[in-house]
Amino acid sequence: MDESTARGVRYLLGLAPDGAGRRVCGRLRIDPDGPVGPEFPSSEYGSYQALQLIRTTPALVTWMLQQDDPRVNELLCRRGLVPEGVGQDVRDGLPFGLERTDPVPVSPNLSRRVELPPSAELVDRLRRAVGSGSLRGARQVARGLRRADWPQVVAAHQEEPFPGYARWALAEQIDCPPELRAAFGTHRKFEHRLRQAGVLGGPADLLAGATSAREALRLLGFGRLVFPTRLAEAEDVLRPLVERELGGHGEAWAVLARLLPGFAGTLPELIVTAGAVAGPAPEHEPEYEFEPVPAKAPARPHPWAVPASVKLKVPVPVEPEPEAEPTSWQKLGGLVRRILGPS
Repeated sequence: MDESTARGVRYLLGLAPDGAGRRVCGRLRIDPDGPVGPEFPSSEYGSYQALQLIRTTPALVTWMLQQDDPRVNELLCRRGLVPEGVGQDVRDGLPFGLERTDPVPVSPNLSRRVELPPSAELVDRLRRAVGSGSLRGARQVARGLRRADWPQVVAAHQEEPFPGYARWALAEQIDCPPELRAAFGTHRKFEHRLRQAGVLGGPADLLAGATSAREALRLLGFGRLVFPTRLAEAEDVLRPLVERELGGHGEAWAVLARLLPGFAGTLPELIVTAGAVAGPAPEHEPEYEFEPVPAKAPARPHPWAVPASVKLKVPVPVEPEPEAEPTSWQKLGGLVRRILGPS
């Protein structure tokens, strides 16, 4: 079993009934105390896998900011994972939590500030985002919007709708007000494009077709570290499903582990499928204990092997000297002797 699958299984086992975790891990031969998702990246180096998740799923940045954790905020700003406007809001100590109102402590490493254009100039540039190639410029403008700029942007759109490129650039922003995003479009095609761009409403959207089962488990496992307060929205949906379909049934968990790497459906569909394939659980589930693989002992040297401390003197072969090239007179004499034959 690959490590990514093992982490996904461990995450789901955290939602299983008490006592099932270690028994199932023993059955699947995975460490019950291992991680459930990508490790938290440091502000200097970071886990490549975790950083890729953050870059490809903008909603993840929103949920991380809502923790109002100075360490997480420093990571997001120093790695360039938030737009310039949001970065300035973080440096000003503005809270992002759903219920927090008091300022958030700011890391001393985030003292650098960038001068951003005023709201009126940003709105004017958004209105000029018309024609081929305007989407890139509109995105650059939208990244400079701060929280204080959004009311003026909303009012400007209500007065006169923005062009299509500007609307999409604004809808992509992690701090776009929900009412403005809804004003841009509510049809299924628009919502599908938002999901494809990684713009989600909450972690529960990961279970509703926004991503595959494998990717959903990676994001939820990472959420245990970086957005635990929002994780309950998804776990409240998963927990009864795991208890009903998998429970402590070792065979069902084994089927789930085999299906997970290539499963194309959603995470709830994977859980239901694994339970259906495994069938009813036996009355008495066998007990398994995880046994770590012992480290291999160093190989014993051959009894005839020469110790490394002994330096052997190997004779160097002497190459024979090459024969001298015959002179022209010698070649001529040899030719005459071959013609005349033996005397």
